[in-house]
Amino acid sequence: MTTMPDRTCHMGGMTRTNIWIWDCVNGQHVTIHQFDTDMKTYPAIIEKTKCGKQTGIEKENYLEYNFEDKCEEAPEWKVKP
Repeated sequence: MTTMPDRTCHMGGMTRTNIWIWDCVNGQHVTIHQFDTDMKTYPAIIEKTKCGKQTGIEKENYLEYNFEDKCEEAPEWKVKP
């Protein structure tokens, strides 16, 4: 992705899931998520759906209901899958 995400979410402590969310890019709602531990960073996974919908990783982490606790606006974009 060449554009900055709309928000980023971080869940966990020593093992953590990072999620970057684009609300609507070229007609698609896009999330990129990546799991990492102290010892290893796993490959990033891209999920896409229609604008206005949630991807599987968002539903799995209840981001619709817990946005303020887990996510930030205007995030940094560090992963380049």
